[in-house]
Amino acid sequence: MMPRTSGFETAFQCVDCRACDEVCPFYLASGSVEYGPWSKVKAVQGILLGSRDVSDVLGELYSCACCGTCSNVCPAGVRVDELVRAARAMAVERGLVPEGIARMCKSIIETGSIAGKPEAWGLWLPGGRLGPERGEYAYACGCMVALRMGEIGRAALALMEAAGLKTVALGRDERCCGLPLLDHGYGDELRGIAERNTLAVEERGARVLVTECPACYTMYRHFYPRLYREPRYRVLHTVDVLHDLVHSGKLRPSREIRVKAAFLDPCHYAKRDKRYDIPRGLLESIPGLKLVELSRSRDTGYCCGISGGTKLMFRDLVDRASLLILEDARRAGASVVVTACPACTYQLSSAARRFEVRDVSVANLTALLAEACGINAR
Repeated sequence: MMPRTSGFETAFQCVDCRACDEVCPFYLASGSVEYGPWSKVKAVQGILLGSRDVSDVLGELYSCACCGTCSNVCPAGVRVDELVRAARAMAVERGLVPEGIARMCKSIIETGSIAGKPEAWGLWLPGGRLGPERGEYAYACGCMVALRMGEIGRAALALMEAAGLKTVALGRDERCCGLPLLDHGYGDELRGIAERNTLAVEERGARVLVTECPACYTMYRHFYPRLYREPRYRVLHTVDVLHDLVHSGKLRPSREIRVKAAFLDPCHYAKRDKRYDIPRGLLESIPGLKLVELSRSRDTGYCCGISGGTKLMFRDLVDRASLLILEDARRAGASVVVTACPACTYQLSSAARRFEVRDVSVANLTALLAEACGINAR
């Protein structure tokens, strides 16, 4: 009998072509069928047919970043990310969630922070200041900026303020967007987070929410309306706003940055909404920068592997998926990989240190633009 959990609608559309494996970060990094999307589809089919138990396929279910790249290329319309989420929801119901994942999700539910550090939401702000209480633009930095990469958030605020935008950071009122809860099957708990975060933005009087984190972008833009209601504000990624400010002349990148740069398309922003040209156009506005393409980009672009807490269980696999990106950038002649995702920035930098990659560096697009505009936001 079909389990009551929804999300399995496309499970039996698979035609066994395995095109999905050829774009999966973990299959590419390992060469093992077990870590690829096709094995996950087979595992879910087995669960639905009663020939396999959830407890038997935890390795397949949790070695997935839910990046959606496999679903982008599937000719039969199989949504592997949705199948994985639905099967993980069954693991939640049966108490089978791996310890590290369960601990992370519990922290988000109880503290609003993936690391159990709610105080971090205000600590990244310039000089510890809280800023205005209300503004036309509200800025959500996301977990990685709050915890580890505050300089990206400070650069974003400095750029928007330099362009004359009335911007308020959510700061201490911000909480994790809940994407890890979505990815790991905690749907009931996620509804309350969607309501709380939607209202927090509206209480600031903002007509636009600007998110630095692509995960936050996809949650606020696509999932919160389903989980709660349509917001009274637009949702944009920082790249969208900065692109418009540069092309309207309100920001003027004038400092040369003479590098060859390869852009890594963020899974939850570029791939989901096909927003490939906007970040590239922003990069091309920087004097001296030459843009080159990775061999895998846009719809079939690489995923660094870190999304959804995957590194808690598969650290080596995630690092090797990131190494593939750095090696491909080297072959393309790039001296820097630029991302528009703080988590990707962190993960690629971590992999570069681990594998001692010295000829390819990692940069965040927001911080790079601030440098080109002569803004020191560190």
